[in-house]
Amino acid sequence: MLQKSPLVQWILPEAQLAGRAGLGELTKWTAATFAGLGAYDTVAGASVVKQVTPTPNSATVTTAVDSPLSFVFQVTGNESPPESWQIVGALPGGLTHANSVGSNFDSISGIPTASGSFPITIKAWEFAGNTGNVISNSFTIVVGTAIITGHPQSTTVPSGSTASLTVTGSGSGLTYQWYSGVSPNVSAPISNATSATYNTPALTTESSFWVRVTRSGVIANSKTAVVGIQATAMPPVIDTQPSGVSIDAGQTAMLNVVASGTSPTYQWYRGLKGDTSNPVSLATNATFSTPVLSATTSYWVRVTDGGLSVDSGTAEVTVLPAIESWGKSAFTMAQLMDPLVSGNGADPDADGLTNEQEFIAGTPPTGGRPGVPFDMARVSGQIQLSFVATAASGAGYFGKTRHYAIEEKADLGASAWIPVAGFEDIAGAGQTVTHSVSPGATPDFFRVKVWLTP
Repeated sequence: MLQKSPLVQWILPEAQLAGRAGLGELTKWTAATFAGLGAYDTVAGASVVKQVTPTPNSATVTTAVDSPLSFVFQVTGNESPPESWQIVGALPGGLTHANSVGSNFDSISGIPTASGSFPITIKAWEFAGNTGNVISNSFTIVVGTAIITGHPQSTTVPSGSTASLTVTGSGSGLTYQWYSGVSPNVSAPISNATSATYNTPALTTESSFWVRVTRSGVIANSKTAVVGIQATAMPPVIDTQPSGVSIDAGQTAMLNVVASGTSPTYQWYRGLKGDTSNPVSLATNATFSTPVLSATTSYWVRVTDGGLSVDSGTAEVTVLPAIESWGKSAFTMAQLMDPLVSGNGADPDADGLTNEQEFIAGTPPTGGRPGVPFDMARVSGQIQLSFVATAASGAGYFGKTRHYAIEEKADLGASAWIPVAGFEDIAGAGQTVTHSVSPGATPDFFRVKVWLTP
């Protein structure tokens, strides 16, 4: 039978070791080491259940929500180790009873999930199944509020930069110790890192850190914060620039850029390259369809990737002159290549009207009939003059209106043409326009005038 004093001196350092051990190792430590210690615990004196750690011989066990607890207790003064242990009372959530067999040592461990005061009675039984003689003692597990209310957050920094990590604690008298590595590995404490905020050294590789916060002797281990290293940013590359294009007035154009990068984004702008004063709403794809255009307009696109940008060249969308758009539909490709046929001043059908005049009148340039078809007939004793006022529609006429007027004069010589009342300005819409005059009345000459607006 060993003496009590040397035994206590030998047990307590082991209990301190248990208090520092990670929770994952505590069950194994309890089952192996405590069982071994119990074989020697045959000291003289009254048998009693005592706390070994975290507060030796105290009836109170102090911890906090989310803080690891290893409450170790032993029965002393017993000639043989108990064969079973019993906890009477409700344990805080998150704690479990080891229920060691054939050992003078037992433990309650885990991470409490709720604060409060939890009275319990610990019983050491002589035999298995909680039978035989019993030795018991009462304890109170006091679980305070969580010590750590805000864990340090993982982040990424450019290579060679530092990171600032911060923990938020609750209560007064808090102390801090930061560590390198993964929580709760305490093998790499960081010198002088004893504040709520820790500024890392310049980092070139991914590194992990965590902090232990202590309040009134109770510890709380933070989660691990991983500081990643950002990949070296490279600007995107424009492989294919958007190309200019020609369209008829009233049409849209499709512009496209081809860019390479990790995940490029796009923003199109109206105007010349570099002018960001006119961003195009919702134009955020590699392909952009312009709105309907009536005038030549320039566009460009900014491609961004990883915070770096590159600007495309300017793509000009040329809106062809109205008569040129009309000519593409009025002439064949071979005729378009010959200005003597398709030029604005040419008269390929020799009807006395140039191509420009045919465009205004809406008549075919190769039809051979001069001017607007103007019919004249006798109806009920009247001379009836009529023509069709065609609308300005089709290629080259976007946004334009064709106007007609009937004019008269008595003498084809020097006298001026005079608009006929009621027929001064007729907007063409495909309607037939009719004007009746009495035979023999003056004047004797009529004509149709045609013009376009705008």
